Amino acid sequence: MKDNPLQTLLGKLGVSYEELTEEERTTFNSWRKALSGRRITDEDVTQFLDTQYHDAVKKLSSLKLKEREDTFLKMKVDFIIQLKGFLELPTKEKEMIERQINTHN
Repeated sequence: MKDNPLQTLLGKLGVSYEELTEEERTTFNSWRKALSGRRITDEDVTQFLDTQYHDAVKKLSSLKLKEREDTFLKMKVDFIIQLKGFLELPTKEKEMIERQINTHN
C-alpha cells in the first residue's frame, strides 16, 4: 500500500499499515480518501441542498423567530429552490427534446 504523505508519516513513526488498530486504519483510510481529491457530484450537491432546505423550513415553521432571522431563512429557502431549479435544467432540457423527437416519430 503506497500513499506518499501517509506512508511517509508511518515510516517516520516506524509503523506499518498492518500494525495499525482498526480505528487507526479507519482514520488512515479516511485521510487517504481526502488526500486523493474527492470530487463533489451533482448528487452530493442535491443532498446538501435538500438538507439545507428541510432544516430552514423546519425552523420557519416551528420556531418563534425575530424578523431578521425569518427574512434570512425565507431568502435561503428561495435561493435553494432557485439553485435546485438551475441544477435540474439539463435533465428538463433532455426530457423536452426527447418528447419533441418522440412526437415526430
